[in-house]
Amino acid sequence: MIRYWNEGNVTAFFRLRNLLGAIMVRHTKEDLVELPPPKYLTSKIKLSDQEVLAYNTLSTGVLMNILITGMKGGKTSGWADSLLNPRNLNDARQAIQNIRMACCGGRSIAPTLDQQFYDETLEILKVRHKVRFFEVLE
Repeated sequence: MIRYWNEGNVTAFFRLRNLLGAIMVRHTKEDLVELPPPKYLTSKIKLSDQEVLAYNTLSTGVLMNILITGMKGGKTSGWADSLLNPRNLNDARQAIQNIRMACCGGRSIAPTLDQQFYDETLEILKVRHKVRFFEVLE
């Protein structure tokens, strides 16, 4: 029978189906009435300060990507760099995975932002996109 199966003979398929039909039984959900319905438990846990910082930093980065890449620019748009662009699906998945990890014991993540990149982002927003910032007085 193995030889017939390897050769792709249709008869081998029907013989195997008949053999398995004799020993296998199909059950529907209605047949299994003795199973109790599933019980779902939802627990809310408090994130540590480090987890909150990591989560807020990562989620703000994703939100800023969507906001900045959605702005209309001079010669180009930010669509090529947007996490909403289907071409960047792997980057979007990685961003979501990082946010999930921050909520699940990711306190070892120490989010940092170099001053150079912070200044560059502010400059792009001010010059290219004409965003006005309000000074906070302490």
